[in-house]
Amino acid sequence: VYRLRKPIDLLKPGDVIWEFHVEDNETILNPSLDHGDNVYFTTQNNNVGILDVSDKLYALDGKTGHNKWTIPLTGSPQIGADNTIYITDNGKLSALNNQTGVKKWLSDSNASSSISIDTDGTIYSAYKKDLSAINGNDGTTVWQKKNLAPYDIQGTMVDNNNIYYYNIHSSFMAAVNKVTQNFVWQK
Repeated sequence: VYRLRKPIDLLKPGDVIWEFHVEDNETILNPSLDHGDNVYFTTQNNNVGILDVSDKLYALDGKTGHNKWTIPLTGSPQIGADNTIYITDNGKLSALNNQTGVKKWLSDSNASSSISIDTDGTIYSAYKKDLSAINGNDGTTVWQKKNLAPYDIQGTMVDNNNIYYYNIHSSFMAAVNKVTQNFVWQK
């Protein structure tokens, strides 16, 4: 359910523009914005103890709160420079059209929920102890480093030179040069 709170021309700073309510048994997770003011988030069904495949990815118009589309999917949406939505579900990375939610491609690489998108569109993802570079245009694996870490990798970050990967439970972090794929450092 969504509704506009006030006409746009009557808004003052700090006024709520719109509201959106998910179902009573859902919790909103992992919100993200694209470059066109659209809001994306996943929901988790709160029916504890029930195997439930009703988790969803929502797309809302950020100006009105209108629900553009909803699809059954879980994960943490990340937005590319061209507004493509990248999301992992069941260990695979998908690219979705931000206007329709239609799948553009499904990656052949295993992927965790924490991905990083480089300025050139390359997506870096970890799965267990492996690190992968994935082509953001078609989902193919550019390269993969196996058994890179002593612990399961939980997330990645990328800057101009390096890919950083980490495990928060072990205080482990390391960096790999994104061109040569050689270790830079490990802590």
